Amino acid sequence: MKQNDHLKGYPKAKQLFRILGPILAVIGLLFMIVAAIDFFSAFGTFEQPDQFYLFFIGGPLLFFGLAMSSWGYMGDIARYGAAETAPVAKDVTNYMIEGTKESVTDLVSGIASEIHGNKGPARVTCSCGEVNNPGAKFCDNCGKPLVKTCPQCQADNDSDARFCSECGAKLN
Repeated sequence: MKQNDHLKGYPKAKQLFRILGPILAVIGLLFMIVAAIDFFSAFGTFEQPDQFYLFFIGGPLLFFGLAMSSWGYMGDIARYGAAETAPVAKDVTNYMIEGTKESVTDLVSGIASEIHGNKGPARVTCSCGEVNNPGAKFCDNCGKPLVKTCPQCQADNDSDARFCSECGAKLN
């Protein structure tokens, strides 16, 4: 059995659904309209409706007609929906990636550094909350100094450090 043998009758079935579905739906709708007219015309006359049973025939005909129509056009509807939503999904994905690209890059490089045992420069966060590039000496947002330089050994320390991390000297 070939891979697509089960699809041999598909175009014929699709064509049958596209023709028979609307016909059944229209017939079912007409039956229901006749039954509704008969039902509502019996009000006030105290007579029993004669054609009310057509509701029970028209309902299933309408349902199956609509179902067959949707089966006949399902592929076209799905392709249309995909063509309409794919550009939006692409734009949303690109927007989200653009907003998180730097964070993901930092995360991946941090993980790679840990795996390889390299301690790369970390991003520096200022007291104002701004995350600055590694090696930055002043905040990009408020201009505050991000490092304190030790007067004895010239080592850079965190801006809130009280003592030098290299030689232990008191920082200003």
